[in-house]
Amino acid sequence: MRTYVILGSLISIMIIFLIIYYIPSTDDFSPDNPLYNGLSEFVNRYNVTRISIQDLGRIEDHSIIFIIGPGRDFTSQEIDLLRKYLLRGGVVFIADDFGTAQEILNLLNINVSFYRGVLKDPLFMYRNSYLPRVDVKIGGERLHLYMNYGTALNISAAKKGSCIGFSSIFSYIELYDEKGNITERLDGPLCIFYNMSVGEGVLYIFSDSSIFINSMIDLGDNNVFINTIISSRSSYVISDKWSMNLYTETRLYLIDLAFFILNSVYKYLMIFTGAVVIYIVFYRISMRGVRKIDSEKTLRKVLEKILEKHPDWDRKILERIVEEERRQ
Repeated sequence: MRTYVILGSLISIMIIFLIIYYIPSTDDFSPDNPLYNGLSEFVNRYNVTRISIQDLGRIEDHSIIFIIGPGRDFTSQEIDLLRKYLLRGGVVFIADDFGTAQEILNLLNINVSFYRGVLKDPLFMYRNSYLPRVDVKIGGERLHLYMNYGTALNISAAKKGSCIGFSSIFSYIELYDEKGNITERLDGPLCIFYNMSVGEGVLYIFSDSSIFINSMIDLGDNNVFINTIISSRSSYVISDKWSMNLYTETRLYLIDLAFFILNSVYKYLMIFTGAVVIYIVFYRISMRGVRKIDSEKTLRKVLEKILEKHPDWDRKILERIVEEERRQ
């Protein structure tokens, strides 16, 4: 029985690993999420590599880093890595999601902020006013992008840099206080895309993160915009600053663990251990089968000898006794 328990446990573990590997995350902005709110199309189409914020120190100059809808706090050490990356020629694209990127701008001492409110446009839009069309000038072109529940940028205190993307004159944003009360209405055109030089690098600030998700990436010129921003640069996305559910965290941990083992000397130990366990399990199963066959043969021989000495005994009763003995 113990052998079958071990074998069943091994098979169950393998099935669980396969399920976790093949069933992707459904978190917002997850690069593994193929649904409407994921970034799977973005990372696959543009060959974007996922990295940790701690990896910035080894990323080559003149590459581009995307920080999309961050949901976790940044430490002063992480902001210092980001600043050094910019100073040596890196490009950083920050895409906000309901104010989640404000902390980065504050720690970088950038005098740009995200308005507390949702940008709407009742005329230039896709399906409804919460998906407004905005115009961006980049790479010598004027592109029409579509946002999705984005906001606008407050650049009134900005001392350097320029706004290169605006909403239409028909757009507006209603500002809310912390209690959810409307305090003010701002009419368009409003700034939604800002850029500035930081040392040898460039910082882009966009007031919406949804242009990168699977359901929005091909609307309007969103795809052309992303392609123009990346150009011929190596592209990376910071993947450890999203809020993740337990399944996603467990999945990433197990995948990272598997890759670590497969790329280290431990893989040989795992292969050897697995081979030994499989050999022992199947050897015991096979030996149990052999012993079972031998036991049946022995009982049959005993039955025949008894009948030779006592031919008048009931054979069916003896066979029933042998069968009960075999089952024990």
